[in-house]
Order: sequence, then structure tokens, then C-alpha cells
Amino acid sequence: MSAPEPQDRTVRALTLVQEAEQASPALPVARRDTWFVSTGNAVRRPGMRPAAASLYTSALRGSWVGLPVRSHRARVAADAVLLAKISPAQGIKLRAAYARRGLSLAVQPRAAARRIDNAVRAHEVVAAVDPTLMPALRDHGRLPGGAAYLVEDWTQGVPLPGTRTVHLAAPELLERLGAVHRSFGITEVALGEHWGETFAERWTDTGATGIVPESAHARVADLLQDPTMTLARSWCHGDLVMSNILRVGDRHTLVDWEHSGPAPVMSDVVKLHLYSVEPERTVRDVLAVWADLPGGFTPAEQLVLSHARSISAYPTRRVVTEAQGRGQIYERQVRRQVERLQQVLDLS
Repeated sequence: MSAPEPQDRTVRALTLVQEAEQASPALPVARRDTWFVSTGNAVRRPGMRPAAASLYTSALRGSWVGLPVRSHRARVAADAVLLAKISPAQGIKLRAAYARRGLSLAVQPRAAARRIDNAVRAHEVVAAVDPTLMPALRDHGRLPGGAAYLVEDWTQGVPLPGTRTVHLAAPELLERLGAVHRSFGITEVALGEHWGETFAERWTDTGATGIVPESAHARVADLLQDPTMTLARSWCHGDLVMSNILRVGDRHTLVDWEHSGPAPVMSDVVKLHLYSVEPERTVRDVLAVWADLPGGFTPAEQLVLSHARSISAYPTRRVVTEAQGRGQIYERQVRRQVERLQQVLDLS
């Protein structure tokens, strides 16, 4: 099945936003059609309020002069809409901003509606211990075609600028995420039960590519020999990339909890270590906070395994990213993660 044309995709997205506005009492409802302009995956009112611009990357926050812009009319109250990567089989995923009301809307297609359920459950888990760690929940539900929606407060924050401040944010985030983990409860799960016994096979395939030094590959392979060894597991964010960490005043808020759920505690921590420009400092912070982390593996070994789990996708993902024209970017990221893995091994 071929992907929809951009014009059709934008029309469908605006229709979903209109349906959500009509379904949710938390959202405003437009009384008349309004002009919107779009380029690529970004849609906005021509006079979009500045507060809504943070929905976009910096390249799309300013003037769209010179870009291939299309016009649309829709009975939609949102200021801006951003479409995620499209899958013809799954449908449209989007986010919308309502600057005047201070609200955001997330819509997941029917095939991925459970992600909204994940976010709703995350609100229950996080609010019990740290309500400001994520935006406040206003509403959620299903649309006529089966898509799911989530309405939250709009967070007026600034995404972490690349990797330059991760090491500064890490101690706060480790402490606050740790409080969530302990409140939800930390249990032990067998390595093979959580990640599957094919992890060792994928790690073998990764070693064959030469991306991991032989000594490091052998040490991880030793850790993978017994799939009954246990990891510490609790409720995790699940997608702790830098764009999901917003600085709000002197604190941080995490957005996009749609991939959250029970997972190894180090699966969130590993992203802070990966993107830190002072990784030695960050790994010290991690191991200090989690010196008492339960599990058959030591805390350092659990961090190593979380790095290795990401790296083990390399043989498959490099083919995909090369086809998408992102091969060099992905290669650099994996090599950086291999360096971080080696760093933790050196401390073990």
C-alpha cells in the first residue's frame, strides 16, 4: 500500500483534530472554517501564536518563506498540528497545540491506541509521587474510527539543547524518576522473560559486524549466558530522548509518555548516559543513585545490558536507516553508544 499524498494526509489529520475537538469537553470547538497552511508534516494557522511554535523543530518555527506551502480550510480551533511518521497500515499519529487555552492534543491511530492507554496509566503512576514530572491530564477517549486521543496541559518549556546540558539535568531526573520507580514498586524480572532469549542471538549477529570491540562483545556475551538472571523493573518513560525533556524554570518536565510501562529501570537511565557530554560524570551519578538497585546483575551490569540491547538492533536497523538516507547519523549514534558501553565495562 502506498503512502497518502501530503495533501490527503493533511486533510485527514485536520479531520481527526476536528473530531477530537467535538468529542472532548476539554477542547475548544471552532464555529467556522479557518485557513491553515502546511509544509511537510507541519500544519499551522498563518497567524500562529508564538507559544504554539515549540511544537515544531527550530527549522519550522520561523518564516516558511521559500518552503513548498499548501493551503487548507478546516473547522478546527487548534493553532498548530504536527504529524508523525505515517504508516499506511496504521494510520495517522499527530499532536496539536492550543496556545490560548494552554492545551495539547495527541491522537494515535486505532492500531496504536494502547499508547494513549499507556499515557493515561502513566498519569496515575506519576501523579501519586511527582505531579509536575509530566503535564496534567485533562481528558482522553476514543474517536468514531477507533483512534484514541489525549488532552494535556501545554508545557511551556524548552527542550534540552542537544546534549549540552544532559549531564546537568541528570541528577534531578535520576532522583525524580527514582521516586516514581520506588512508589510504583521495583520488582525483579528474568533477563530472558523481559527481553526474550533471542537477545543473545542478536548480540552474536552484532559482533559479526565489527561495530563492538571483541573484548567488550565477549564480556556482554558472558552476561547473556544465563537468561534466568534478573533485572530490576519498574514503571519507565520508555522514550527518554532529549526532545521529550523540557526545561521549565529550574526544573524539568517529561512529555510523551505513550511508550511508558513496566521496563528495566536502566532503560530510561541509559538515554541520559548516551546523550551526556560528560558521560563519566553521568555514569557516576547513575551508579550513586542506584547503588542499591535489586537484581541478579549489579547496577553497572544492568546499565551495560541496556546499552547492549539498543546496540543489538544494529544489524537490522543499519539496513533500514541507509535506505532512508539516515545511515551515517545512525552509525554515529551506535558508535557513541558502544563507547558508553565500554566506559561502564571499564568501571565494572
